[in-house]
Amino acid sequence: MKKVVLGFFELCIHVLVYAFVIFLVYQAAMFAYDYSYEVFGDPVMSKYNTETTTIVVSEGTTASDVAKQLKKAGLIKYETAFTLRVRLEKVGDKIMPGTFELSPNMTADEMITKLTTEGDIKQDDSGGIKR
Repeated sequence: MKKVVLGFFELCIHVLVYAFVIFLVYQAAMFAYDYSYEVFGDPVMSKYNTETTTIVVSEGTTASDVAKQLKKAGLIKYETAFTLRVRLEKVGDKIMPGTFELSPNMTADEMITKLTTEGDIKQDDSGGIKR
């Protein structure tokens, strides 16, 4: 009887370990899919939220800094995925300084296009044009 109980206990432990491993593999696969979709797909944070958020990009701001601002504003899900996408599209050095109105219903490509082409033009104190 003692052997049967120990055998059953051992079987239960194995089942729990296998279930836990399967759960971990499933979670890793879901994260990998979600992250890849952020990099290669057309994700939006909210399909129906059209409220705009103002993002200010200073001169010399990196794509990583912009990604932190976008994440903090709730416009993107993963900072590193956005930064990777900018690097893959080779537009990291084309992000313009300025003030941008972005929305959670915009795709990453739409945000990148705005950030690289629509920087505000402002007058500086000496009367010159400053981007």
